[in-house]
Amino acid sequence: MPLLFLGSRMASHFLIWKLVGYLAVVAILLNGCRRVTSLTPERTVEVASTPAPTPSTALPAPVKPTPAPNDGPTVTFVESASIEAENQLRSALEQYGAANEETRTDTEEHISELADAGVAKRDIATTLGTMFAMEDSIDIKCSILNELYQLQDPSVLEQVTVGLLPNQPLEVRDEAISVLQDIGDKRAIPYLWQFVADPDENIREEAQDAIDSLATRGR
Repeated sequence: MPLLFLGSRMASHFLIWKLVGYLAVVAILLNGCRRVTSLTPERTVEVASTPAPTPSTALPAPVKPTPAPNDGPTVTFVESASIEAENQLRSALEQYGAANEETRTDTEEHISELADAGVAKRDIATTLGTMFAMEDSIDIKCSILNELYQLQDPSVLEQVTVGLLPNQPLEVRDEAISVLQDIGDKRAIPYLWQFVADPDENIREEAQDAIDSLATRGR
């Protein structure tokens, strides 16, 4: 009996130690699984914390500039109109000498309208001055002086003062003095001084009035 009991106890101890060994192995394996499992979330966090690559923003398509409207035809039209008006001015001057009095009157009365078509007022004034020099009619000469005044341009002074020349009829000189006073250009004063002593009383008075008027003007 004692030997059997001793053998039974030894067998029990052997089984216990064997069981402890198995438990130790199981514990090691479980611990290993926990370590592996604990690493997985960290790696997952690292991957998740890595910012996803931002897709490149597509650049907007370049906007083509809108071409400016072509002003070519308009400019060409204006230039053509101006050239045509200048041709009319030249043609009127060429035909003026051979025209009758009615035609000459109509020509000089409407030639200033070419300024609206682009002809320089200086050119119109020069043309009117040429017509004045060609003209024999006192009425038309006086009308030309008034057309020069209507231009309202500084260039007319030179043409109007031609009407003050001694070879001009008295009525023309009187009209020229009156036009110079209406123009209001002080540059006319030196031309008028000579008429203050003119033999004609009316011319003297007109000249003095014009000088007094121009002396008070601003220009």
